[in-house]
Amino acid sequence: IGLGIIPLIVDNLTKGEKELPLDTISYDTNEDTPINLDVKWQLGIGLIGSVLLGMFIISTGQAFVQAPKFQIFESQLGESILGGIVGGVVEVATIFGVLYPILHVIFVKILGSPIGDIIAMILATIIFVGFHTIVYEYNAPALVSVGVFGFLFQILPIYLFRSTIIPMAFHFTNNFIIGLFAS
Repeated sequence: IGLGIIPLIVDNLTKGEKELPLDTISYDTNEDTPINLDVKWQLGIGLIGSVLLGMFIISTGQAFVQAPKFQIFESQLGESILGGIVGGVVEVATIFGVLYPILHVIFVKILGSPIGDIIAMILATIIFVGFHTIVYEYNAPALVSVGVFGFLFQILPIYLFRSTIIPMAFHFTNNFIIGLFAS
């Protein structure tokens, strides 16, 4: 029911205009992207970036965002895959693929660009950090790290490429590697 109401809200806010200011749900966007890359290039960037991120996490033992622990599977591999899917796909699709475009539409309509763009990006990052307070229990340094990860590796690529491909790849890799190599 909730997701069925979202298109009605966006349609009402945009007064039924066909030219929406941001579209991360589909590949065909209605707006010129700041960096117009074919989906193959985005997948390549996501893959290369994920490999580099994975190598960094493995070699240093440090990650930007802690992976959720579900304790559903007996194997660590199963837990890692589930953590990658929940964080890397579901979380990114919900916060950055649905909520962020709605915030973007609202604030660009009210304040115009670039102020509306910036406020929508900051609010989406705050929502991302707020969601992670459950995991980190108000640990300020960890939440700052989550904020940096959310802005640089989630919001910024979505704003630049109008796609969730790269953020999903980075977030999946982060959670998968942490889950796989966590002690």
